[in-house]
Amino acid sequence: ACACACACACVCFVESRCSLSMHCILQGISVISAVGLLVEDSIMRGTNGTAPEAGVDIEPDNPSSILVDVVFRRCQFIDNNGCGVQMNIGNLEHDVDAPMSILFEDCDVSWRDDYPFESPWYDGAGYLVGAGKTAGSVTVRGGTVKGSAGAGIEINSKHLSGPTVTFADVTLIN
Repeated sequence: ACACACACACVCFVESRCSLSMHCILQGISVISAVGLLVEDSIMRGTNGTAPEAGVDIEPDNPSSILVDVVFRRCQFIDNNGCGVQMNIGNLEHDVDAPMSILFEDCDVSWRDDYPFESPWYDGAGYLVGAGKTAGSVTVRGGTVKGSAGAGIEINSKHLSGPTVTFADVTLIN
């Protein structure tokens, strides 16, 4: 059975893996709370219509959400109208949650040269990490960001007590 994660019901999780997600309205995948999520060899493409319009949006909706062992490996986030990968983790509480662990490994974020960014809310950052207060880590290892309208990597409103954020061996193009 599928557990669909976007308004257009185009993402299905099968044995903790994700299939192709194309032309969703809100985002390709929403992660609100997860333990042991593995998404491999998947494509999130063409999200457009309702903010945040990201390829993946990791955004807990309350302090009791947890993000432990969340892994995206060899995924592609292509021509999404918002960020390729957006992590707004401000709702997690440092003294409530287990230390979070999020890993993006060998993932590519890209937009074609003539992509017409239309979102008034987001600037098309490759990776956006915002407002983290809880302990743990966000790691992006390997992969590329190409053709973003905004920053290739954007970190904002991160608290000193928040997670360690590491980018290693990531190639930024234009």
